[in-house]
Amino acid sequence: MQKIRTALVGYGRNAESMHGAALLHHNTAFEVVAAVDPVPERRQKAEENFGCKCNLHGILEINFLD
Repeated sequence: MQKIRTALVGYGRNAESMHGAALLHHNTAFEVVAAVDPVPERRQKAEENFGCKCNLHGILEINFLD
């Protein structure tokens, strides 16, 4: 099965504990390919959790989101 490629816009408390956790749990179905957040520490956390690009320019350059 091909994974659904998605991005996270904002990686605050809810995104990390709810949405991000669900995406990590269902990692056979989803792949987070980009994430953005205005807070540098949150961007770094998303990058560590998902191994994705974590800046606004990166998310705008990606043309392979589902």
